[in-house]
Amino acid sequence: MKLRIKLDGGSNGTTYKVEVGASATVPELQDAVVKAVPGFSSTQPSDITLSLNKRDVLTPSATASTLQQLGVCGGDLLWVLGAAAGSSPP
Repeated sequence: MKLRIKLDGGSNGTTYKVEVGASATVPELQDAVVKAVPGFSSTQPSDITLSLNKRDVLTPSATASTLQQLGVCGGDLLWVLGAAAGSSPP
């Protein structure tokens, strides 16, 4: 599944593209984001907070553990929130 990633608070407006498997989980997506966004190489994947709407954090639960079960579809724009987004690359 191809996804677009944008940094909340990032001033450059750059959208990054990542690709994960159809049954990918949030930790797998966090790892893909760290690899795709320049300047995130020293960021721990678990420090990445992701959201579909810039408010509600994507959090796995007992009934929904994959991205698809959490409502993420191919082509969606996901936001990196919090401190990691503030350390956006130049």
